[in-house]
Amino acid sequence: MCGIAAILWAAEDTAPSDAKSAVLKLAGRCGIARRGPDSLDACVPAPRVALAASVLTMRSSGDASQPATDERGNALCWNGEWFQGGPAPDAADAPAVLALLAEATAGALDAETAAARAADALAARVRGPYALAFYCAAARTLLYCRDPFGRRSLAVNGTRIASAAPRDDGAGWTEVTTEGVHY
Repeated sequence: MCGIAAILWAAEDTAPSDAKSAVLKLAGRCGIARRGPDSLDACVPAPRVALAASVLTMRSSGDASQPATDERGNALCWNGEWFQGGPAPDAADAPAVLALLAEATAGALDAETAAARAADALAARVRGPYALAFYCAAARTLLYCRDPFGRRSLAVNGTRIASAAPRDDGAGWTEVTTEGVHY
């Protein structure tokens, strides 16, 4: 099982000089590193956004490292399995999901539009359990969600998102609802 984590810093907050280290620290506190022994990495797709993901490669024979990024500045952390109509059985899901979401949200100028387009694309194409965090460069926003049946865990506490609440202090963390795409 993979794990994901994300941190946002509000405009009035000072983002740390090393946001990548901050999100990796959150991932460590949440046990994300233990969820995916094949890789653990992070990226900072925007000045106030940091994403981290660990990967347990189950089907892919190629590079399945995450967060997945593209040339437009989008970034994706994916914890899931895309069945029926997804990538080839031996290919990683994350690049295909990133391409799907990037295409769906291209030109979205606000978070609400990006979330609606992402929700439509996921509902129309992706079958299987998942939780994800997607930085949409066009709308400059972080979208996150779980599959409609809630088969992958995703928790939120203010501006922090993770596959599981920290073991040392789970106060204030709540499970993300399965209703739509959040931002």
